Amino acid sequence: PQSLSTSSGGKGNEQGGAGKPHSAEAYCFDLLKDHDREHSLWLSRIPQKERLAALAIQAFNTELTLVADKTSKSEASGFSSSSLRFRWWKDAVSTTWTDGFAPQ
Repeated sequence: PQSLSTSSGGKGNEQGGAGKPHSAEAYCFDLLKDHDREHSLWLSRIPQKERLAALAIQAFNTELTLVADKTSKSEASGFSSSSLRFRWWKDAVSTTWTDGFAPQ
């Protein structure tokens, strides 16, 4: 099985090496490598044709799981910043599928 490659080596890298933009695939793989090692290893066992879809779905799942970990609830106002982050993701996904078909 082929392994996924990544252009960066650290957490939270916005860019790959030598100032090159960080690809979406590399960002997703780094997210899994840093926060869900088991699934990052599992992806190398997926056939290439299905690998990018599996990577995107698993990275999205990991990103949503991290929302609660990255945010805190304000005791005074009872307002949760995680609800804003979840709302942003809901709107982003809804906008992507507005016309009833997946973007290519």
